This record gives sequence, C-alpha cells and structure tokens, in this order.
Amino acid sequence: MVEYLFDENLSPSFARALNEIEKSRGQYAVLPTKDILGTGVSDAAIVQYAVSQGHQCVICTNDRDFKKRQLLPLIMSSSNVGLFVFQYPKGRNYWVEFSFLMKKWINLRNIVNTDSPPFAYWVSARKIFKI
Repeated sequence: MVEYLFDENLSPSFARALNEIEKSRGQYAVLPTKDILGTGVSDAAIVQYAVSQGHQCVICTNDRDFKKRQLLPLIMSSSNVGLFVFQYPKGRNYWVEFSFLMKKWINLRNIVNTDSPPFAYWVSARKIFKI
C-alpha cells in the first residue's frame, strides 16, 4: 500500500478527489493530513507519522522550505517515506492548482512505483527533479 499525505498547504479537496479515483485501484490512499492528524499539525509530526507506518508514505506539500529544515534528513534516512514538493505556477488560483496536480499525477505515481523510498522530488510546471 502507498499512502499519499497532503499537508495543509494543499487543498484537502484535491486529496479527497484523488482518493476517490485511486481507491478503485486498491493499493493507494490519498489523504489530507488534517483528516489523520488534525488541523495545525507540524511538518515534523507528519514526518514522524509517515516514518512510523508499516507501508510506504509519500508526503505532498507546497511548503518550499520543507526541504531546508531538518525534516529532509529524517525522510532520507527512512525506509518507507518519499516527498514531493510542488511549485505552482505564478498567478495561481484554485483551478490552476487543480490542473497542475492532475497533469502531474500520473508522472508522480510512476515515480512512486519505480523509485524506492527514500526519495524527494521538486515538482514544477516544467519539470520534476530529485532534490
């Protein structure tokens, strides 16, 4: 099983919509972290939750400084956690964010299926690359 965790910087509606699509495949769950851990949970608590799971977890965020903190080393020393940091296009709104995510989703899922954890990727409109 792979559990995608959308932090509070991403719309919980996006996670719920993707979860509806992915649950038919049986091996993926896409969940807003606030549904699991509550509102206002720290990034450190999200990482701790992900590392503690017995299955693969992929943290999805728009928090650009996520990779600058001590959290990236914790992720990279795990055996089950991945990270996607999204960089939305400038002038973004709800529709731009949703379109961006839908256009990237298959590529992100392919990365998860082919790159064993730990991993961390920067996801921009033009490219996806390892951090």
